[in-house]
Amino acid sequence: MNWLTQAIVTEVTAFAATNIDDIVIWMLFFAQVNATFRPKHIFMMQHLGSTALFVLSLPGLGFILSVFLSWSVSVV
Repeated sequence: MNWLTQAIVTEVTAFAATNIDDIVIWMLFFAQVNATFRPKHIFMMQHLGSTALFVLSLPGLGFILSVFLSWSVSVV
């Protein structure tokens, strides 16, 4: 198996495992829905959590970009 095929198989497996885990978590949350804990709360927290992860990863992206840009300038 060449490296590209192995990478694709690894990516598909990781994607499937993550989604199965996510489905289990969603089922657990939706099983607890009652008069005060509504489906809209689950969806809002899902989007809020995703947004928080995105925002918190931005400083890391800036750091990585600055390191690689400084490396590329010093090599040239």
